[in-house]
Amino acid sequence: MPPEATFYLIHHVFLPPRIPQAEDYDFEHEQFLLDKVIEALRRFRDFFTDSNFDVLNTTITMIVRLKSICTSDGDVSQFELNRVLENLRDEGGFLPIYVREQNAGILFSRCRDKIHVESFELSPRNKSVTMTVGRLVRVFPGPGIALNLADFNELGLGGAVAQTITRMSHQPAAGMKQKVKKAQQEHDEDRDTTHPKMVTELLMATLRPVSTDVSAIQVRKNTREEVMWRDSRSPWRRSALWLLMRVTLQLVFRRLSDEVKLDDLYKQFMVFFMSFVVDKTSVALPNEALFCMNAKIVRRLLKLELSNAPAWFASVQNVLQRSNGRIQGQWKQIMRKSSRVIDTSSLLALNFSHDIECALPDLDRYLEGIGRRGHGRAREEDFLPPSKLHRYQRVQLPDCLEFPDSDYQWYNLAAFEEWVALHLNAWIEYHKKEETACGKLGQLIARYHQVASSSYKDNPEAVSVMLLTLLELWVACDKSAIQLYGDLGKYDACIPVGCFQSLLLPLKSQMARLACAEKYLSERQRMFEYHGSGIFHDYGTPSCFSVQYFNQSVEHQTLLRAIEDNANNERIRKQAELREKQQNYRHLMDLLSQTVCRYDEVILDARAGFRESRHSNSCPCHQYRRTAESINISIHEWPLPNNPLQAKSTVFELKVPKSFASWRDTTLFFLYNCLGVEYAAKERPRAEYRPQTYPGLSSFFISHGGQPRIGLLSQSKPHQRTHRRNRLIVNVTENDIFLNNGLHFQYFDNAVQCFVGTFKRTLRAENSCVYMLPQQCSVLQQFIFRPAQEPHGPAPNSVIATQSLAPTNMSTEEYKALATMPLGLDIQWQNILVELAAPSVDMKKVETAIFISQIIHQTGPPKPDTCLRQGHVILDDHNFLVAILARVKEVTERIKENWEMIHGLNNLARIVLRIPSLSPSPQIHDLCLDYLAMVRQTAFHWVKLVRRKASETVDDTHKTDLIARSVHIALPRRIFQSFYSVV
Repeated sequence: MPPEATFYLIHHVFLPPRIPQAEDYDFEHEQFLLDKVIEALRRFRDFFTDSNFDVLNTTITMIVRLKSICTSDGDVSQFELNRVLENLRDEGGFLPIYVREQNAGILFSRCRDKIHVESFELSPRNKSVTMTVGRLVRVFPGPGIALNLADFNELGLGGAVAQTITRMSHQPAAGMKQKVKKAQQEHDEDRDTTHPKMVTELLMATLRPVSTDVSAIQVRKNTREEVMWRDSRSPWRRSALWLLMRVTLQLVFRRLSDEVKLDDLYKQFMVFFMSFVVDKTSVALPNEALFCMNAKIVRRLLKLELSNAPAWFASVQNVLQRSNGRIQGQWKQIMRKSSRVIDTSSLLALNFSHDIECALPDLDRYLEGIGRRGHGRAREEDFLPPSKLHRYQRVQLPDCLEFPDSDYQWYNLAAFEEWVALHLNAWIEYHKKEETACGKLGQLIARYHQVASSSYKDNPEAVSVMLLTLLELWVACDKSAIQLYGDLGKYDACIPVGCFQSLLLPLKSQMARLACAEKYLSERQRMFEYHGSGIFHDYGTPSCFSVQYFNQSVEHQTLLRAIEDNANNERIRKQAELREKQQNYRHLMDLLSQTVCRYDEVILDARAGFRESRHSNSCPCHQYRRTAESINISIHEWPLPNNPLQAKSTVFELKVPKSFASWRDTTLFFLYNCLGVEYAAKERPRAEYRPQTYPGLSSFFISHGGQPRIGLLSQSKPHQRTHRRNRLIVNVTENDIFLNNGLHFQYFDNAVQCFVGTFKRTLRAENSCVYMLPQQCSVLQQFIFRPAQEPHGPAPNSVIATQSLAPTNMSTEEYKALATMPLGLDIQWQNILVELAAPSVDMKKVETAIFISQIIHQTGPPKPDTCLRQGHVILDDHNFLVAILARVKEVTERIKENWEMIHGLNNLARIVLRIPSLSPSPQIHDLCLDYLAMVRQTAFHWVKLVRRKASETVDDTHKTDLIARSVHIALPRRIFQSFYSVV
């Protein structure tokens, strides 16, 4: 048996676990299945001598008739059908007909002076199979009719019926397929089965006026059906011809057998046929398939519940024993090959002393040459190493942010940030009308964020400077984009201004820069006409930017006309092609109707003289029909959406302005990667189809180099990529091949791999600008986190509610004092003054230092007409500053004899350094200098004291600890350098 036909037989008869995932229809394999059924029936008949022998003769004649009317293409031969209908009229019996193109079966039978006609559906709809749990319950056949034998002969019904069925078997009818909707058009879903109503309704209704209704025995079958479909044009489903044979066999066995055991003979034959298939194919099968087939046969045997072994049982038993023996033999062979025999005799010949010797002559010569080397003196040359610190030109945009030496990375980043602070505004004023400005700034933002985010990780002060620098770069990019595209200012860029209230900015100049950027954002907000994130994802709406820009762009309007003209020319050519192919089809069908089929006489048995007339393979009718039915035409899909607004947006994206594309990508990068804004819902595409790869638009796409972050993408495939892209010429009209555009474009983020949608705020940026407390004090972290949504911090009652969670090294009073210190934006500096005057917190603890640093450096909400923020406006009050400096001096006097209060001294120094950075008063500056001189003297005294202790101790561990502490104490001595940098 051929391997392909063998597996076809197994898949459709046995339905094993692993079946094909694509259509495998081949009528040669179907013919092979017919031959095997006939052969099995003849062998099965030989086991009977009673009335069942005649029943089996009738079924053999029935299947032979079915085979004889089928051509090599699986269609019905009109000549053979006429002959068999005459034979049925004269001799009686049954005639099943497989009407392949209509997915229908017809059963003709003669009952005395009547011809019964019954029809039924073969393959069920895909939905019926996939939605059914378990087996699909079906009843065969449908309602039948009875024709008078005299009318069937005299009225010429036989010839007309034969002609109609022949045409139905190879010619599909329009409107019989399930409909699917795509791009506001309905299309035939030819991957689903055909509705059989051309046979079950039209043909039966045509015959009904000359017939009478008849009630015949029906069978109820629990059929096992599958629709397997993976990466294929059409799905795999069980053979409809095999179902036709099973139904007609069961019907005939039931109608002709004894009334006592109606289905026994059919079930017995199915067991015999399956064992017959196993016997014929077992040599070519893997063991898994053979085991599965044996199991199915045994299960059918158990369901028969045979009390006595029939004559055919021994044959089935022998087949099962042989196949089981083969499986067992294969398993024993596998076990024998898997066993391991370890041969240890080779270990006797081991010689360790010889085996470990290793000759390295090259190494020996190298070592000998070392002694013969000279002792010459190297020539002295001037050594001028290149500087690893970058110097950025004032009038030139920095283009080098590659820092190979990590030791200098912080310094180079600081140099870049200084350039942004000092020279960016002047540069953008001069270059904002240039088309390349947005692109350059976008590349600079991405590169700077990449380098700085990794270097500044876990450093909230540095992260704050980074975010401020990124904000200024984006503002410059936005200024350039609005200068080039004025309407862009009407759209919301969705920059969350509130997240910058969490920045830690120690310098007044930094706060002034932030205030300037916030003022720009506020002025931009007043220009908004379209709020929300529509600038990034709105497509094909009257107010979206792409449509507004298109309406003013002559260049894009010309591009639209060029696309439409090209598409119209293609449709004209397609119309001519359709007319030509339809004419060719009609010509071939005319030749077919005028040509007589050719038949060859085949000798079946030379001795007995048995001969048979068979349809010739070289018959010209075959060639005409095959050629006509193979004519197809590809569809033409309109390249643009039907919606005019969507068409405008599509054309805009085909030639998107370079600066706008750079601005859009840069803004989304700033929002998503820098500020932690995320999409409210991340929808991943199930497939990807882009304008630049779509044949109808790819030639009109203008690329600016590289893949943009945002672009159009459709997860719905175009018609040109569907199974409907080629249509058979029969029953095709212009409406069937001229299709609307099937793409459904949406804006897609190529970096995140999801569609662009509405945004949702996160607190990722705010969290990165908060000092982290030690793990044992993590319960206090909530009180120093004051985002824009809660500028005053948590409710004061939360301090009392959480006091039971206070750290073990902290009293309840200290916990409450520390937690309430940052609460209340307008009184945060007063809270510090209270703790200096009547301390409840321990100044030498790290937690206190973190709280104070967060309070004095966090920017907080802005205040109009001043760079001082709302929480720091108190520093404009001269009397308050004098009071707090006096308290600082008192605390310093109190702790100057205790060198273990170094953290307290650092806290006081921080407070004093923050005051001159925000106060313009010269008197306050002088007071701060006096205090800092005291801090320096105190620190110098502590350093000498600790070093003396270190020199006097004899314990090395203690000495090392004291030396390290002396270095720590010496740090405040550099406060004057910090003072002048601040002021």
